Amino acid sequence: MVRVRRQMGDGSTMTELSIGLVIGQLHRGGAETQLVKLALGLHERDVRVVVYCLSNVTEPHADVLTRAGILVRTLPDLPLGTSPRWLRLRKQVREDQVQIIHSFLLGPAVHTAIALLGIRRTAFIASNRTCDMQRPLMRRLLEAWALRRASMVTVNSTPAIEFTGNYYFLRKSKIKFIANGVGPLSDLMPSRKEARESLNLRPDAQVILGLFRLSPEKELEVFCRTVERTFKDLPSAQCLIAGDGPLREWLEKRIADSPIRTQFRLLGPRDDVPTLLAAVDLLLLTSSFEGMPNGVLEAMSAGLPVVATHVGGLVDLVEPGKTGHLCPAGDRDKLASACMVLLQDPARAREMGRQASTQCKERFGVEKMVQTYLDLYRDL
Repeated sequence: MVRVRRQMGDGSTMTELSIGLVIGQLHRGGAETQLVKLALGLHERDVRVVVYCLSNVTEPHADVLTRAGILVRTLPDLPLGTSPRWLRLRKQVREDQVQIIHSFLLGPAVHTAIALLGIRRTAFIASNRTCDMQRPLMRRLLEAWALRRASMVTVNSTPAIEFTGNYYFLRKSKIKFIANGVGPLSDLMPSRKEARESLNLRPDAQVILGLFRLSPEKELEVFCRTVERTFKDLPSAQCLIAGDGPLREWLEKRIADSPIRTQFRLLGPRDDVPTLLAAVDLLLLTSSFEGMPNGVLEAMSAGLPVVATHVGGLVDLVEPGKTGHLCPAGDRDKLASACMVLLQDPARAREMGRQASTQCKERFGVEKMVQTYLDLYRDL
């Protein structure tokens, strides 16, 4: 193992860290976004970082990483008869001489655990970023084996500590909570007037934003019904939905059949999130389970109140009555009622948004997140 040593100002030397981060894809997902923030933050601290992507889905993040000078290696699944991903990952880890491999999400954890069998000089950190209890038995057992192989398992919500320990048979002492990070968005946001003009929204319209991947756990039927009940007596209100995913076609048909179809706008994947946040009144999320969603963090950082379900890491983010409202998963009436309260009392909504922004700065900054991971790597 080659360890790079760097001369310090006092004449001493310190070992320079070399970290490998493993992820399945580099699309706009939450885990992927956090990995990119971590990689960039470590790189700025002179840590050598290599990102291993276990597919050819590398947009939009691979370009960002590459432009920053971070090596991105793609290891897609190949036809039978060729080297499996775990074997190619094993070869790259050895060639890149990384000291610590940190896998994001459970699928990459399994590949990484297999790749590192017999390699004792590379430390392995896994992560679980979900509280999904609907895993097939064999998949659950394989994920449990991979997590048990790791020196440490990071989670991004406090409920995930209990869940990961119980569901995957891990000691709680092996699990470390590190919250997601979000940077300040105020400098990137246009004025409310400019944002609404760019989106063709009326200045006085009441606007709800959905900002999430279009996937089953987001409970899109609950989302649509919540908006329909909220807008029952608000004919000029609008709901913007930004995101993409496997349920996009279903959602397009659902909106086309909605009695308020003209009040929904499906925007697709967007890179102008600050503009969207500047234009709306609140963020709505109706998930059945979550980790610590980036969309909620970004909304809070931008000074928006949040209405969401009482699941996963949302309990770490939203303080009911102060920064938003949490409602039971699936309860459309309570979700709609919470949205109505905020839309009918703009002053209260603005105060909640202000408190949400303050909370983000104090508890969920990117700098804090990166430093906590760096301390963990150094401890290993």
